[in-house]
Amino acid sequence: MKKVSIGLLRPNPISFSLYGDLNQDENFLSLKTSIQLEGVLEPLVVTKDYYIISGVRRFYAAKQLGLQEIDVIFSLISQDQVDEYVVISHQQQRVKSSVQIFREIEIIRKKYDLKQGRNQKNPLVIQGNKERDELIKLRSTGTFNRLKDSKKMLSDLYKGDEAQVWKELYKMDNQRKSVLSIQKEVRKRLTQSKLTKDTTIVKELVTENLYKIFQANAMKLFFLEDGLVDLVFTSPPYYCLRDYETGEIQLGNEKTVEEFIENLVKVLIECARVMKNSASMFINIMDSYKDGVLLNVPGKLKQALMDKGLMLVSEIVWVKENPLYIKGKRPQPCYEVIYHFVKTLDYKYYTDWMSDVEFEGQVTYGDFGKSRQLKNFFDYRNQVANTNVANNVKLANLMKKMGYDMDHSATMPFEIPNIGILSTTQVGDTVLDPFNGLGTTGLAAISQDRYYIGVDNNPRYIEQSKVRLNLFEEGHTKLQTESQTINQAA
Repeated sequence: MKKVSIGLLRPNPISFSLYGDLNQDENFLSLKTSIQLEGVLEPLVVTKDYYIISGVRRFYAAKQLGLQEIDVIFSLISQDQVDEYVVISHQQQRVKSSVQIFREIEIIRKKYDLKQGRNQKNPLVIQGNKERDELIKLRSTGTFNRLKDSKKMLSDLYKGDEAQVWKELYKMDNQRKSVLSIQKEVRKRLTQSKLTKDTTIVKELVTENLYKIFQANAMKLFFLEDGLVDLVFTSPPYYCLRDYETGEIQLGNEKTVEEFIENLVKVLIECARVMKNSASMFINIMDSYKDGVLLNVPGKLKQALMDKGLMLVSEIVWVKENPLYIKGKRPQPCYEVIYHFVKTLDYKYYTDWMSDVEFEGQVTYGDFGKSRQLKNFFDYRNQVANTNVANNVKLANLMKKMGYDMDHSATMPFEIPNIGILSTTQVGDTVLDPFNGLGTTGLAAISQDRYYIGVDNNPRYIEQSKVRLNLFEEGHTKLQTESQTINQAA
């Protein structure tokens, strides 16, 4: 052991990527306090060229405290072994965050060139896999998958700047964010970087045979002509209940319910403009609480649309087996309402399809031999339709197989828009959803040989809905009609 000048010591560059910003690390700040009171109790390990192998945090703490000299032990390892020993030293820390462990894994992958296609019998690959697997045991596979996804998104956000990527990961890590919170924050940043904030900008992101999806702000549908669509079926964002990652321009983030209703009405009146006089509009809306008080969101929306001249012809109750859990001193809300609005009383309405479908009395009234009618009470608790939870699990698994991590947890059952589509449109008609989300309305539309137009401001949701709709359309019979084509929508 020898006492040397701190000015001679040089941290290994790899240490920066392993530790991140030490000044934001509570453990480092505690170490600094300890050294201030008791001095450096354990010597640093350095090479003959004064590169630090072990003790970089002690070095920085001592330097910040103004120490001029520090005890070191010289190691005889060669320069090409330094990186490996720095990682090994880091692995011996008693307390490490998931991000730090993930960084070690990434360094090992790079060092041993661990990638698909390499000979698994290669001694270096065997050694690399062994070191990597030991680290993976320290956390769950899901933890590292989330961090891998976060790193990939940050790389996209910062144009491949590796240093900036790790800086951001360590910054969030030092803020004591969970791995899930890190993933959500990164995803939100990436989404908002691609948003269409100007209501005059429209991006036609998806164009297929049966549908188009636009990235746009639904308050201004100037890119759609008057009297174009036969049906609007939509489930707007909840008020103050979910974050759809679109920041300040997100509907549902308003300070008051009155502002929310005002903005939502703007969207729906735009939808009414592009509806034919014979068209219908179905709106699935849920109420919200604020400070323990029910806000009556559905009632306020209903009255606001009636004040604008739309006519309410039906109010449907949708009973849910697995509703969104809302804690409070009140019964658990277990239903949502669906309003059926029209522009004129000369709207299209069909009941013949009900005689061909057996709903076991859950949503229809009347015998097969008589003219059936829809009930205004949709009870899906007896497996007639998938509940939200079942719907989300199946969809999430599908998205995972396609390489997407689905976190849109408010997808409605396929049967909800399907019933509206069968009741108010015919083959070849056009259906619009100004809040496309993951495309459930679109899926129902093309399954019944209707054209579909979707609008959403979140490009990630659009990409995932494209995957979902394409999988269905690949095996779907193309329309055998000469009615209007979706190209007229542009």
